[in-house]
Amino acid sequence: MVCVGQTVFQHNRIYQITRYPKPFYPIRRKGDVPLSGCTRSRKLYYDLAYDKLGLITEHPHLTSGAITSIVQAPGKFIVGATASAGTVEYSEDDQDRSPPPDNRAGALVVYNRGRVHSVQAHCHTRITDRGPAIKYYSVNDVAFNPYNSSQFLSTGHDCSAKVWQIAEDEDEEPSAVEPSLLRTLPFRDVPEELFYKSDNSILAVSCTDGTVSLFNTEDIFEDFPVLLAKFRVAPNGTKQATGATTWGVGSTEDFLFTSSEPPAPDDTVTGYHRAWDTNRRSLAFELDANEAGDAVAITPDGSTLALTTAGAENSHPIRLYDIRRRNPKAYEKEELESFYERPSSSSDTREPPDQTVHYTTFSSDGRLLAIARSDNRLHVYDMRALSRGPLCDFRHLDSDGSGGSSYGIIHAAWVEGGDRRRIGIASGGDDGCVRLWEPALSSSDELQGSILGRSDFDVAHFSVGDGWKGEMPLVIGDSGGGVHTYDLLDSGGRRIVRPRSPARRI
Repeated sequence: MVCVGQTVFQHNRIYQITRYPKPFYPIRRKGDVPLSGCTRSRKLYYDLAYDKLGLITEHPHLTSGAITSIVQAPGKFIVGATASAGTVEYSEDDQDRSPPPDNRAGALVVYNRGRVHSVQAHCHTRITDRGPAIKYYSVNDVAFNPYNSSQFLSTGHDCSAKVWQIAEDEDEEPSAVEPSLLRTLPFRDVPEELFYKSDNSILAVSCTDGTVSLFNTEDIFEDFPVLLAKFRVAPNGTKQATGATTWGVGSTEDFLFTSSEPPAPDDTVTGYHRAWDTNRRSLAFELDANEAGDAVAITPDGSTLALTTAGAENSHPIRLYDIRRRNPKAYEKEELESFYERPSSSSDTREPPDQTVHYTTFSSDGRLLAIARSDNRLHVYDMRALSRGPLCDFRHLDSDGSGGSSYGIIHAAWVEGGDRRRIGIASGGDDGCVRLWEPALSSSDELQGSILGRSDFDVAHFSVGDGWKGEMPLVIGDSGGGVHTYDLLDSGGRRIVRPRSPARRI
């Protein structure tokens, strides 16, 4: 190594300073620096071992109709589905009619460590002109007891919510006994979705009569619950239903945010978007948006709310609110890109194609917002540059089937790499595939849009689980009532066994 000498005179003394040139290292990207003790792939698909994902169980037409919801717990998952002619009847004439032959059980299915139970739930025996008959109703939503995974809750079109107990042995081995009904909670109208507060202490139940009911979570599962509060999302007489609903997080965890939507999808009405203080049981403030609500999402730190709405002339604005400061006025408003008119959406009736935002979700750092749309596209926005339009435009293929309705992308879920530096998002579309997208990858990368799993029909819902907690990496439910379960497999096609943490109990 060559040394460079320099003579310096200071304080009547002479110093000889020797300088060594800095060693040269080739420039490397920060992401290329290997982690200590391990080496990870730069592609999220391999980092999460999705290349080892394989189908382990397939149940075509397991449920009576399209899947509406899937939730997971260690070793279990619950599936809710629609039933043919399974909607509520409001007139006496409809109640006197006999249900059609294809109205059958199967709207609620429980998977418990390899055993599948089709539960006869949300049904009534009625006297019709043809004698006694059982009417089966659609299931809207399902949710586990957050303190005990052997109990769960379901809502249905029979205007009730039901609490169920899954039979298990003392060592948590699965039982051949079907889940038993613990209690039934009646509602005046159809209960829709279930929302737990961030600390799981309160359960909110949205309803088609335009109300949201609050219950103590422990009372729901341990004793007959007492109604804590009931909020009306729209003024009396507007006949609007409860739409997008979500709890706040962090500094806003005591606030419940609700939107109203019209009783019919094609109706254009004034929407109401409200924030409720659940401690004071009163209205905190009302957002300035006036279109019908489509979807709502809150950043993980609870500071920002993103609201998408549907207005006149197919307008679809998105607004951002500073809910940490309780500001009812949007600090940014942009128009979503126009919906693509898909060939499969055309019909002989010439009905306009559905233009809906089905679901919105923030990434764990709150910088990216994913919007699942009815035109089979998933748009990802950078919150720091919302006005520039989508950062990514991910597209599923259109369904090849003719006839029926196509709903596009219903659900999406963010996933993270092992080092939490790489993020991706999974979505299910009309092509019957759940695909993985990575915003950091080029759109031309061969792994962009990799297929994680397939179904026989359009993907109606799916669930991405944590394998280290005993959950399935992927469960897909399709619009034909089929359920497909995926797990990690070794080179011989055998399941890779991972340690499972026991379910938390109270």
